[in-house]
Amino acid sequence: MTETLGFSSTAQDVVALFPNAAAGKTIAITGPSPTGIGGETAVGFALAGARTIVLLGRSASSLQPVVERIKAANTETVVKIVEMDLSSLSSVRKAAEGLEVEEVDVLVNNAGIMCAPFALTPEGVESHFAINFLSHFILTNLLRPKTVVHVAVDMTAALVRLGDEARRAFGDDGSFASGAQYDPLLAYANGKLSLAYFGFELARRGKGVKSIVVHPGLIISGLMKHITPAIQASSFAKLSSVLSESADFKPENPKTFAQGAASTLRAALDGTVESGSFVKDCQVVEPNLMEGKEERERKGKEVWMLGEKFVGEKFEGTW
Repeated sequence: MTETLGFSSTAQDVVALFPNAAAGKTIAITGPSPTGIGGETAVGFALAGARTIVLLGRSASSLQPVVERIKAANTETVVKIVEMDLSSLSSVRKAAEGLEVEEVDVLVNNAGIMCAPFALTPEGVESHFAINFLSHFILTNLLRPKTVVHVAVDMTAALVRLGDEARRAFGDDGSFASGAQYDPLLAYANGKLSLAYFGFELARRGKGVKSIVVHPGLIISGLMKHITPAIQASSFAKLSSVLSESADFKPENPKTFAQGAASTLRAALDGTVESGSFVKDCQVVEPNLMEGKEERERKGKEVWMLGEKFVGEKFEGTW
């Protein structure tokens, strides 16, 4: 009865509709922090009977609270921690190569940063693009899971238009002109929208893989640690300026961690959700006011080519 799911639905509500849907499966999650929706998502998979949950994060010690919650939810679930720094492509490659599982059934590309100060990765790429998209692009292509859930953004007209501005400012070298053209909201939009377009493109060209893009909603979490009043005011003004209507931009109502994890779990556990879908508030919907299918495919192809350019490797996408 998935029509009963909505904005307020929790991870537990979704699992109750799909009990044991993760039985026998290996689930890998990036950014499974105890102070965000990643940890809550991991617990949801345990409740759904996951055989193995792989937590991909920077620090093993910081993930222990999540391990404890998983074991409390399901004593049969095996938990593995793989340390991985998403700002370093070499670290991502090492983690993928050293993953001691036969195959990953579901990969949740959950980790991210938001409106952080300007920084370049060891490869010289702006950090939002590298962490929110590029690391997940290469991780997905190296692991080749059966299902990928990309935790991205609400693809409203305002954000999509800002994404176009962001790509221009981003520049050919991926540095926002060495920071001279840097804007934290543009950087965030560039990284998270790239992840979303990658998800749609993977669904279009992938064989034997289900790729679903999810908007979890507004969750007050550690992700927002860089949001100062000044950044918030600047971001709202920028979003308002690209809206067709005159009303000022207003944020969504916030969700709890359990509510934020619900859409990801619906996408991963419900076998009727088709590849290429966009899930928001636990329902399959069309991205709000997004460009048409042809424009979406064009941007998906561009993002895929950008990913290959910056990781220095070609991926056919036909698994």
